[in-house]
Amino acid sequence: MKRLLLSVLALAGLSISGMAQGTNLYVGENYSSTITVYDTTGGSYSVLTTKSLSGGFSGSVNGCYSLSLNPNTQEMYIVYDPGAGASGRRLGILDTISGAVTDIGGGSNLTDIAFYGEELFGTTGNNSGWTFVRVDQTDGSTDLLFSHSPAGDRNCLWANTFSGEGLYKHTGGGGSVITEIDTVTMTESTIITPSPGNVHAGAMKNDSIALVVSSWGGQLYEVNMNTYTWVSVGTLVSSHAMAFNQTPLYVIIDGPTTYCDNDGETTVLASSESATDYQWTMDGSDIDGATDSTYTVMESGVYSCIVDGKETNSVTVTIHTAPTAAFTATPDVIDLGLSAGGAVVEFTNESTSGIDYSWDFDNGFMDDEESPSFPFSIVGTYNVELIVTDPVTGCSDTATNAVEVINTTGLSDLSSQFEIYPTPTEDFVNVLMTSGNNNYTLQLTDLQGRTITEKPITADNKVTFDLSSVEAGVYLIRVFNSSEEAYFKIIKK
Repeated sequence: MKRLLLSVLALAGLSISGMAQGTNLYVGENYSSTITVYDTTGGSYSVLTTKSLSGGFSGSVNGCYSLSLNPNTQEMYIVYDPGAGASGRRLGILDTISGAVTDIGGGSNLTDIAFYGEELFGTTGNNSGWTFVRVDQTDGSTDLLFSHSPAGDRNCLWANTFSGEGLYKHTGGGGSVITEIDTVTMTESTIITPSPGNVHAGAMKNDSIALVVSSWGGQLYEVNMNTYTWVSVGTLVSSHAMAFNQTPLYVIIDGPTTYCDNDGETTVLASSESATDYQWTMDGSDIDGATDSTYTVMESGVYSCIVDGKETNSVTVTIHTAPTAAFTATPDVIDLGLSAGGAVVEFTNESTSGIDYSWDFDNGFMDDEESPSFPFSIVGTYNVELIVTDPVTGCSDTATNAVEVINTTGLSDLSSQFEIYPTPTEDFVNVLMTSGNNNYTLQLTDLQGRTITEKPITADNKVTFDLSSVEAGVYLIRVFNSSEEAYFKIIKK
């Protein structure tokens, strides 16, 4: 079973209710290749540094149109112009230290983006065609969800990452209003009107106060999302994008959230400042006893952690049950001396779940039947492999069994000189040489051809092999010298 580890990491200087030292505000400008970083210590906004944007699709960045922090990975996503104009804007990831942009893809006329839960949403349009879209975080492509109403230019999005509830859009043109978007019903409703008209970027300062900034002149406002009141609190640079570089309380996922139960491991971290109390929840209910800073997930569900009374964002974990591959080979030891045309082995699938089968007979031949048969005609040890796959989940499992092919043609006289007993056996097996005068070597092997032990034997002697320490299964005793050879099959219970 794959285990998902969720643990809690306290980040110095990070506050639940507001922005503390270490939380910086990143501001981007359209038609500019510069990001301005503001220090937010004490609730003020002073320029800390500027960063030159570089890289991207064309090797240069000619404008920043949106910034949004992924609450799970803490990566800063950026909508930027590589020099292609509005229709050529692209999605990327901004290195907040160096200013380098790693291109993801795009070309969909995005005007703003915002993470809401685990999904990335966006708004599009430039003087026309204002729509709400879902943005693919892997390639920047978009799926149309609905057309905005009210519609107009200077649209911006922001989400309440503190409470995990509330995705908002400001529309500058067409009435200057703030709407709330319901991502379940895919509708939006007006909650604040009127508002300052030329607003291009927004971000939540705490669980009730939003910051919005004008693209022309950089006028900065605080908006109380409970009372819907506006207060002017200063100015920033002329702005088109704005985001804090860390969220106050979040779950970080290192690895996939959808996987098979026979895969590797995923680690999830939740963060808070000076946390002392933890309560992990699954599907909205407290998990009994899950009050430590770490929790190991063993089943699918929606997980979050209540840290000092505040709840993190939720993380959906889907663990698919993988098939269990198993099969038998009958017989698993075959003697070509008894079948001149080759010996046929019947393979019986005993797997649980899965409906797609792939057989590899270890000799270049394959089969996709559920329970195939195969004629072996060359002496050797064949490690036959079955891969069983569930096409719905993509989960698979592999089983391997050995088939030993021998040839005792012309060795019947030698075989009659030996007695092997008892078989099956639970511990010891005896080899008695009943006739003949030659010396031989006895070699005990498994079906993979690996030698377990060797002993010499001469006429009228008995040799005993101790099998008490080996696993139950089928083994071979090879009797040979420089000119003769024979095989005997034994079974260990």
